Amino acid sequence: MYTIELDISYDCPLIELINDTKKYNIALKLITHNGPGGGNPIYAFFGNKSNLTQYCNDFDFPKENIFEVK
Repeated sequence: MYTIELDISYDCPLIELINDTKKYNIALKLITHNGPGGGNPIYAFFGNKSNLTQYCNDFDFPKENIFEVK
């Protein structure tokens, strides 16, 4: 299993995040409501590396920050 933590815009509806995780067969967990990058929430996404990589590619997130869960 792999994970990546991402700063998601505060105005992104939660239902949209949930639908995206279903589409890419990944899971998410809220890390903090008020993150350091402008107060946006930080979410951890979990799944296999190829699904997380595809998610990052499609939404222009840095896939270099995908790490294996030990």
